[in-house]
Amino acid sequence: MRPLKILLSALLLIGVFFALVYADIPPGARCAECGMKIDPKSPFSCYATRKDGGPLYFGDIGDMLFYLKKKKPDITEVFVKDYKSHAWIDGKKAYYVSSRKFDTPMRWGIAAFRDMNDARAYGNPVGFDKAFELLK
Repeated sequence: MRPLKILLSALLLIGVFFALVYADIPPGARCAECGMKIDPKSPFSCYATRKDGGPLYFGDIGDMLFYLKKKKPDITEVFVKDYKSHAWIDGKKAYYVSSRKFDTPMRWGIAAFRDMNDARAYGNPVGFDKAFELLK
């Protein structure tokens, strides 16, 4: 009976971990950069986790990049949505494209992709470290 209890506890912890890591943006959340109310269903909403554990929510990928560049907070994780599937992905491993094709909330025109080939269909993809160069 004990191994079953350990297994169930482990599965519960894994579920809690994924719920916390890939949690959706809470209703009523406001963008840390511009203060705008965020649409959690938008493919451009994103968030970063500070080293102290607090989340920073953003309504637009461009706002997030601008905020991170300007404030330089101690960030441990970044989560963005894949433009194609709207699934949460690791923002530090994503490919970013700037294009007028993307009607983003704050008009930055930046989208994130999990797959390089998907990103190439919209323009010239760059990694997270180069994404700050897309700010115009």
